[in-house]
Amino acid sequence: MASKPQPPERSLKLTNGVGKDGRLTPSPGPNSGNSGRGMKRREKDDAADSVEKSRPRLEMELRSTPKSASSTTPTTSAQTSTTTQVPHSSSNKTTENPESLNAQLPLPPQFRSGGKDERPMTPNKMTRIEEKNTLIHLNNRFAAIIDRNHQLEGDNAKLAAQVQSVEATLTKTTESLKQTYLNESNDVRARLEKAEKEKAKAELSLGTLKNSLNDANTKQSLLNENAELKKQLENAEADTTKAEADLKKANADNAKLRKMIDDLTRDLKKFEGENNALKKSIEDKTLRIVELENQLKGKSEEMQLKAHVHQQEVATIKSANQSKIAEIGGKLQKEYDNRLEDAIRQLREDCQRELKAHKDEREHLYQLKEKDWKAQLENNGASLKSKMDEMAKLLLHVEELSKKMSALEGDRHALQADLQNTRDAMKRDREDMSRSIMELEKRIKQLQTDKDQLINEYQDLMEVKVALDNEIATYRKLLEGEEIRLNMFGDMAQQIKKGGAALEDQIIKNPPAPILKAK
Repeated sequence: MASKPQPPERSLKLTNGVGKDGRLTPSPGPNSGNSGRGMKRREKDDAADSVEKSRPRLEMELRSTPKSASSTTPTTSAQTSTTTQVPHSSSNKTTENPESLNAQLPLPPQFRSGGKDERPMTPNKMTRIEEKNTLIHLNNRFAAIIDRNHQLEGDNAKLAAQVQSVEATLTKTTESLKQTYLNESNDVRARLEKAEKEKAKAELSLGTLKNSLNDANTKQSLLNENAELKKQLENAEADTTKAEADLKKANADNAKLRKMIDDLTRDLKKFEGENNALKKSIEDKTLRIVELENQLKGKSEEMQLKAHVHQQEVATIKSANQSKIAEIGGKLQKEYDNRLEDAIRQLREDCQRELKAHKDEREHLYQLKEKDWKAQLENNGASLKSKMDEMAKLLLHVEELSKKMSALEGDRHALQADLQNTRDAMKRDREDMSRSIMELEKRIKQLQTDKDQLINEYQDLMEVKVALDNEIATYRKLLEGEEIRLNMFGDMAQQIKKGGAALEDQIIKNPPAPILKAK
C-alpha cells in the first residue's frame, strides 16, 4: 500500500467548526479558493463563532473522557481507540466504529440534526467523511488481511506438519521395506545354500550308489562266473562218475586178471600178452589221468585268471586248489611209476606176487585217488556253499542298495522339485519386490512433487506475508501519522479554548501538515 500527499486544493487546516457528528471539521486551506481577505475574515469570524459554540460540548466531553485520555479531545480519543485496536483485530475479530463512538457522545441541541443552527455540508466536512470511510474500509481490509495471514500461517504449520509426517512415514516405510527385503534375501540365500548343500550330498550319495551298483554288477558277474564254475564242477563230477565206472570196469578187469594169473602158469606167452595189454591199459589210464590233469590245470588257470581279475580271494583259493591238485597229481604219478616199475620187476621175478602186488597197488591207487577226488569235491562243495552264502548276502545287499537308491532317487527328485519351487518363489519374490520398489519410487516422486508444491506454496505465502507486512507497516505509518495529526488537533483545540482569538489567528496562519491518503 503506497501513500502520497493530497493535492493542494484538498489540503486541510484546523477550524473551530463542529459537524453533525460532533467532531472538529477542517475548513478549506488558503489555496482552496480566491475570495481574498474578505473571505478569510468571514472564515475567521465563523471559526471564532464555532469555537464559542463548541465550548460547552468540549467541556462536557472532557469531563466524560478517562484520565488516561484527558489530554486529548473526544474526537482524538475515538480516533486513537480505533487506531490502536487495529493490530488486535486479528484475534478479537472486532473493530470499533468511529461513528458508533461518536454516536455515544451527547451533542448540544444546536448541533443535532434538525437544529436551528444546522449548516450545509462543506467540502472539508465531505473530505473528513470520505477520510473516515476510507479509514473504516482500510481498517476492515487490514483486519481481513491479518485474519488471512493468520489463517495462512496456520495452514502453513499444518502443511509443514503433514510434510514432516509424510517424510517420517515414508522414511519408516522405506527402511521397513529395505529391512524386509534384506531379511527375505538372506532367508532365500540361506535356503539356496542349504539346497546346494543337499544337492551336493545327493550327488555324493548318487556317486556312492553308482559305485555300489558297479560293485553289485561286478559281483553279479562273479556270480555268473561261479555258475559257470559250478557247471564245470558238475562236468568234473560227471568225469569222476565216469572214472568210477572205469574203476568198476578195472575191478572187473582185475577179476579177469586173477583168472589170467591162474592161467599164467599154463601159458607165459599168454600172460605176457595180457601183461602187455594191461600195460597198454595202464598207459591209457595214465594218459587219461594226464589228460584229465591237463584239463583240470587249464580250467584251474582259467579260474585263477578270472578270479585274479575280479577277486583276489577267489584267485587265492583257486591257486591253492590248483597247487594242491598239481602236488597230489605229481605225487600220485611218481608213486604210480615207482610202483609200476616194482610191479614189472616183481612180475618178472614172480608173476603171482607181481600180479597180486599190482592188484593191491591199483586198488590202493584208486582208493587214494577216490579219496582225493572226494576230498576235493567236499572242499569244492564247502567253497561253493560259502560262495553261495556270500552270493545270497550280496544279493540281499544289492536289493537293499537298490531300495536305498530308489529312495535316494525319489529324494533327489523331491529336492529338485523343492529347488525349482524355491527358485520360482525367489523369482516371484524378486518380481514382487521390484514392483513394490517401483511403486515406492513412484510414491516417493509423488510425495517429492507434493513437497515441492507445498514448498512453493509456502514460499508464495511467505512472499504474500512479506508483502502484507510491508503493507501493514505502511498502514501503521499512516495510522501513526493520523494519530499525530489528531493529537495535534486536540492540543490545538485546548489551546483555542484557553488562548482565544490570538491562538485562532496562529492556527489559521500555521495550518497542520496535509494528510497522506492511501491509494
